[in-house]
Amino acid sequence: MENPILDFMKTYWSDYEVNYYKEILDTIASAHEDWPDNLDLYFNSLSGNEDIEDISTDIRNMVLGMLKEMFGEIGVILNEDYPLNNIYLFDIYKELIEIENTEQIEFALSVLESEDNTETLFYELLTTVGGLTIDESLFMSHIAKISIYTKQKLINKLEVNKALLPVAAPEVDIMGMVEKIKTFTRKINDDEFLVIRLIKEGVNLGLEFQNYMSLYGSEILELDLKEMTYNLYLLGLISKDATDSVAETIENNIANYLFDYSDQDKVIRAIREIQIKLGNME
Repeated sequence: MENPILDFMKTYWSDYEVNYYKEILDTIASAHEDWPDNLDLYFNSLSGNEDIEDISTDIRNMVLGMLKEMFGEIGVILNEDYPLNNIYLFDIYKELIEIENTEQIEFALSVLESEDNTETLFYELLTTVGGLTIDESLFMSHIAKISIYTKQKLINKLEVNKALLPVAAPEVDIMGMVEKIKTFTRKINDDEFLVIRLIKEGVNLGLEFQNYMSLYGSEILELDLKEMTYNLYLLGLISKDATDSVAETIENNIANYLFDYSDQDKVIRAIREIQIKLGNME
């Protein structure tokens, strides 16, 4: 499709500036579809006798007016006392818009906690977390004021993004579990247990206690009290959610598997005795 403005730029401007202005106008159109139409209306109104430099100045000033409006929409006031450069402004605007999608959420939030004035804070944010490369003096000469509400809105957005992040599963300390099993068998002076046999046969370490009970609980609960409690304790040692609090985990869960209160009490007492025998190994 014929585009007289773009044709004019390609004829009289540098490739560098043309490429920038194409991106600027695309961004403006994505936010306000009809705004670039004003450039077409201006260009179509020309008589053909105007000076090329005057036309270029008019185009840049019209684009500047649109950028000012778009900065205003995000709570940023430009410095009217400085000869503003649309390319620098666009770089700043683009970073301001994209910063809320950063993957460095924690770092961005830590920068935003600074007590620096809002403009200094945003410059640091856009150049460390974002990809802005212009000097601070240029940034400050173009940006007069950034609203504290813009800052708070960004903080709120980053907090939402942080809350939506998948929670990383805690790493399972398999070697730590293995050492605890070794300590257990050394202090008890016995390794002839059902759970030890399962470990030797290759059972996965680091599942949750309830998962192990679903798989092996019925077999363990058929053992005599001593064997049952030793094996329950061993299950706790290899469980990712119980390895550091075995006695507490068994006490909190035993009622799910033994329904007689006296049996529950016997197991809890026996588990506590094992813990005393083992000492501070957890």
